[in-house]
Amino acid sequence: MMSKLSTALTLVILSTQAQAAVIDVGQVVGHYAHYDVVAYDDPQLLGTMRSKVITFGITEFQMRDGELVEIDTFCHAEHESNLPVKSEVPDSFTRAIVPRVATITVGDSAQGWDLWRPETPTGIGIRFTDPLTEVMPKDSKDPRISDDDGDGHPGVTVFLRSGPIRGQLYLARRERFAYELRVMTPDLIVGLVHDQSEQLVLGSRPFFLSHGHFNPVQHSDLTSSPITLRRLPGHYDCDTLMQERALWFP
Repeated sequence: MMSKLSTALTLVILSTQAQAAVIDVGQVVGHYAHYDVVAYDDPQLLGTMRSKVITFGITEFQMRDGELVEIDTFCHAEHESNLPVKSEVPDSFTRAIVPRVATITVGDSAQGWDLWRPETPTGIGIRFTDPLTEVMPKDSKDPRISDDDGDGHPGVTVFLRSGPIRGQLYLARRERFAYELRVMTPDLIVGLVHDQSEQLVLGSRPFFLSHGHFNPVQHSDLTSSPITLRRLPGHYDCDTLMQERALWFP
């Protein structure tokens, strides 16, 4: 007879043929190297801007009170676009993103995913009392604005370069993302990112770069926004992961 522990660690997923496919959640528990790409369109530029944000991090799955939960740590992000502007996202920005622990939902084959990591709205450069329902700030004088990357500027800072021009943007963001995941093996999980994040430009240097709300919309083809998780063979921190990133994501 299956023990209570085994029951807690095993979730049964029904296939479209009503046959039982079993995910052993105990095999999913652990640390994974995290790589995702989110593709965006910018409607404020009449659809002319296409961009991607590429993120590296560490994802941990744990069992808590019989439920599978996910804890994300973000280490490094890079930005690419079709415009002649290069942007640099400092690691102090990326590592300031601290999402809440997410309780994972188990799906079935009819839904197209095994595991669903729901949105856990998270402020960066802004301190929400209720990040789910509060409205975004309208300007840099909002008392909720915070210097989360500790550089002395409001919000968090992105550096820009276009030819001889150098600039900085100061942003407040609400990170709103979810993952639909397929467990390929206990060591490899893949899926798609759903992103509805919001952001506000609080200011800039030079000043003419500042232009208020700037909300690129995720590209409608979600296959352009993949996520890959590869099991790590022990404890890694961000510095070690980034030194070895070519090993995990060649």
